[in-house]
Amino acid sequence: MTRLWPDPELMYKDRVEVLDSDRNSPNRSVLLKNVQWEDSCGKYECKLSYWAAGQAKRTKGSGVKLLIHDSMFFGLDPENNTKLMCAVNVSRDDRFVLSLKQDGYKVFQKNTDPLYPNMPLSITLSVILPLEKGMNYECQIHLGSTMIMSQPFQQPFEMAVEKVLPQPVFLFVAILLVPITVLLALLTALLVLCRSDRRQ
Repeated sequence: MTRLWPDPELMYKDRVEVLDSDRNSPNRSVLLKNVQWEDSCGKYECKLSYWAAGQAKRTKGSGVKLLIHDSMFFGLDPENNTKLMCAVNVSRDDRFVLSLKQDGYKVFQKNTDPLYPNMPLSITLSVILPLEKGMNYECQIHLGSTMIMSQPFQQPFEMAVEKVLPQPVFLFVAILLVPITVLLALLTALLVLCRSDRRQ
């Protein structure tokens, strides 16, 4: 029989499942589903009661702390698309470390502050930095020295370079020729009038 304390009707209702329901199975593992930030409070201890040589016995583990992290956001800053943003929510544990690499070199690292007063159940580790074209970026979340999640940033495709159309030289020449042609026609007409006046 599998039992949970505190009462599963409260915190763990419909969220705990025995992995092998066969009572004769040696696998007595349980699975906690739909994990919530509140589940990261305190430690979990597993105890196993059994009969051996006609006597009731119990063994227990040393206890384990549940550490939670959310999915990582790594992309253009929603407020400024010239900057790159990496952010992830983690449960309160100062072993979580967020790091950002640029072309393979670590340019930023941040972890939770263990002295943070009244620390909430989840903390957002984040970094925002200017985006440089042609650079490769990778955001990582570590627990101590173990990397638990990594995500590269794919540079958006370069905007297609607009073709510079040649200047409409013929149009400019045509526009300039109209007043010049009119002026020449007027001058020609004026000269013709002047000559005809002299002859008379």
